[in-house]
Amino acid sequence: LVSSLLRHEKQTRSWEARHIFGALSMLALTWWSIAVHDKGSWPVLLGANLLINVYPIMLQRYNRIRLRSLLARLRGRHSEGTA
Repeated sequence: LVSSLLRHEKQTRSWEARHIFGALSMLALTWWSIAVHDKGSWPVLLGANLLINVYPIMLQRYNRIRLRSLLARLRGRHSEGTA
């Protein structure tokens, strides 16, 4: 169980990194939209970026906090059983 949770915790970091890259790419696209089209569709791009990238980043961080807490409790329980 612990090794599975550790693998999942590592995977959440990978997913977060992908969303960070996506968020930065979308910010560049938003900047381009403003620079080239003056007004353009930047509010739509910004809103999409928040939903598609920023929300999952925050969700992965929240889940990782909960995973670490669970792992700490499991490890504590395991060490109590061996003492």
